[in-house]
Amino acid sequence: MSIRCWDWQRNKLESPSTVFRGFTNIPLCIDVDPNSMQLIMGCKGCDGSSLYLWDTRNNSAPKAQFDEHEQDIVSCFFISAQTAISASKDNVILIWDLVSMDILCKYYLNMGSSCTSMSLCCRRFSVTSLKGEIMNFEISPTFQISVL
Repeated sequence: MSIRCWDWQRNKLESPSTVFRGFTNIPLCIDVDPNSMQLIMGCKGCDGSSLYLWDTRNNSAPKAQFDEHEQDIVSCFFISAQTAISASKDNVILIWDLVSMDILCKYYLNMGSSCTSMSLCCRRFSVTSLKGEIMNFEISPTFQISVL
């Protein structure tokens, strides 16, 4: 498996400018933090799912791998260069410290079906379920999640 990135700003579309390798699961979501030059990717897995972190300047292998979700990771986003959030079909939202690799917050969604997506804007986010349910949340400065 690999992820290929093209540099469209420099009009170099003939071949990928960067190729990321070092994972075996199917990618379902990706986010890039241009300030820290990092990329995170959530995967579909056979025995759970992984969130991978790369330094885009050194793409030979992931910088870190996070394995707390039990089902497919459907969305992942950077909150900052040091923190990320992920949502999974297991109805769990996780906030990660990307430096220490610790979980800062684990939030169990009370939804009637599996989480299918998440959107993030600043410190507010929404999640949707397979049955069309929508829930809105806010992330506190101490990385706690509260329902809006």
